[in-house]
Amino acid sequence: MTLLRHLSTAFAIALLLAASAAAASAAPAAAASPVPHRTLHLSADRIAFYYDRFLGEADGHVRITTGDGLTVTGATMTMDLKNNRFMVAGGVHLDSPNGVQDGAALADFMDFNRVYFVPITSEPDRWTFVDGDYTHPLLGREMPGDTFAFPDLSKNVPYLLAGKAVIGERDFVRFGNVVMMEGKVQTIPLPTYYVTFSSDPHLSENSLAGANYDATWQFAGNRNSISAVHLRYDQTNKAYAAFEQHFASKKAYLVLSLNPLTRASKFYNVVGDYQPDERTELHTFTQFHTYQNGFSLPQQEQHVTSVRLIHGFNGFSASLTYQTVNYCLLGTQDKYDPSGTLRVVQACGTGASLVGEPLSISHPQTWSLDFSSLEFPKHAAAFPVKVRVNAGISYIHDGCGFVDPRVDKCTAALQVLGDTAYTTIGSKYVGATLFAPSIKIGNRENTYTMYYFNAALDAQTTWYTVPHRVVQINGKASLSRDFSRSVSSYLSAEVQQPGAFYHQASDEQQLYPVNPVYQDPNFSSFQAFRGSSTQRTLALGINFTPNPDFVFNVLARKHTDFPIAVPGLFSLPPVNVLGAFTSNSFLGEPPYDVTGDLRMRVLRHYYLDISRTYYFNFGTLKWSPSFVIQVSQ
Repeated sequence: MTLLRHLSTAFAIALLLAASAAAASAAPAAAASPVPHRTLHLSADRIAFYYDRFLGEADGHVRITTGDGLTVTGATMTMDLKNNRFMVAGGVHLDSPNGVQDGAALADFMDFNRVYFVPITSEPDRWTFVDGDYTHPLLGREMPGDTFAFPDLSKNVPYLLAGKAVIGERDFVRFGNVVMMEGKVQTIPLPTYYVTFSSDPHLSENSLAGANYDATWQFAGNRNSISAVHLRYDQTNKAYAAFEQHFASKKAYLVLSLNPLTRASKFYNVVGDYQPDERTELHTFTQFHTYQNGFSLPQQEQHVTSVRLIHGFNGFSASLTYQTVNYCLLGTQDKYDPSGTLRVVQACGTGASLVGEPLSISHPQTWSLDFSSLEFPKHAAAFPVKVRVNAGISYIHDGCGFVDPRVDKCTAALQVLGDTAYTTIGSKYVGATLFAPSIKIGNRENTYTMYYFNAALDAQTTWYTVPHRVVQINGKASLSRDFSRSVSSYLSAEVQQPGAFYHQASDEQQLYPVNPVYQDPNFSSFQAFRGSSTQRTLALGINFTPNPDFVFNVLARKHTDFPIAVPGLFSLPPVNVLGAFTSNSFLGEPPYDVTGDLRMRVLRHYYLDISRTYYFNFGTLKWSPSFVIQVSQ
């Protein structure tokens, strides 16, 4: 078995090891954090966490140990995770490196390094400890008015109950001995449950494909990592599980995932990003697709990796990108069927085939260098139009797409034009974007009577070493208005005009024959098609948002295209795992469509999103293939 054959199994094991390491190294990772945040260890008879308010309450034998050597015990405790403070009351016992003291209540305002304490002494008093010095309390100082106030949670229901918790101030809380709650009903017992409230956006990076339903169990984590199991459903894979591992720091992140984990068709993903300074960023993405039962020897395996380096200069940015794709990692094996006929089993997506049939060994590699300017004029606020320009070059090479073993000859390449098979294609492009950023029209003193006008024009020409060029011109203008706090609308007009133009008339006739098989006069515009199309879209959108938990949108569109849309002439785009078309703009799009989208909260931490499109009986197409239903947290 070759190294490549072991690759997907080794990668899966690496994912599981990463999850275990993240859970096991929580304390060292917290200690190594560049920000001196404390970690609190909490245990009690009952800990209740209120997700909607980021509050925690603990009752019965409360014990808190902090990273600076302080241990506090008491009868009850409340923790405000957002404001980063906690309070303990009822028979409080304070055990510090400098001694012990009993009291009635203690409040730790961690952001200010202040601990307020009501001691039990011969005379009433109040003490303030500053910067972790428990030897020299400041006596009789004024305290904030809400220092020892418990929040009113009588109308709230806890998200979970637990017996212990590890709290990384300003960042996370990891509960142990957990029981999840739905309403006032205890539902699922879990050994651990992790919640992040960190301001680090890198921890929220995602490497999973979309799904109709995703229930996430974050079972381990610390300040710099999250380990999660996802229970998911989509219309292609049905019900399945996935795994995702996050690592993050101030300047970098790494996300690993295996999705689906419980299906034969698996995607192993690695997404990484490093930003050493404000101007430079290195981004990488790698995906292995395998078809394998469990983690056995894959029957199919493909791979793609891309690396992009971006650097900003004064007035423009440059990016250098490399991508490699391998459609067949496993090679072939000779086998005989029961009749004794030699067959070739290939793991490149086609399954078993008779010996001598073409084998897929496509392995294209792409290099590209792109430049993009910032908008200018930069500071001329009175000038209504801004400009951005862009340019670039690219180079793609693929030695051979298919090999026919009967003649030992390449039978396909990146592109075949006339009698020439191109295995290397170079290109260069220039383009520009002109846009008017949100011009206000009307009475500026009344938001609900004012209109906003936006417009943009984008043009780009690409020249290829294959004798042709591609010209793309896109223009869009929109007018929007807020009619009230809950109702808004917009009207937009868009024109897209892509065109491919070949240097030789013979090449154009090869790709766009003058006499297509369609003889119906309705297809006359298609008979005139020579690679240049026009797509015009007029759209009206209405948005109704009475509150954050309920959003309803309606979008109506009219398409006037060339070639003219005729039922059955153009194939529809494929459907993704959610049940929706993979493209919202394509040749042959039905002339009219209306889409409704409803998003509403169905449970405390779950939203339901339902959308569907009606096509006004265009041929056999009435509705979109199915309702697109998503449940998200």
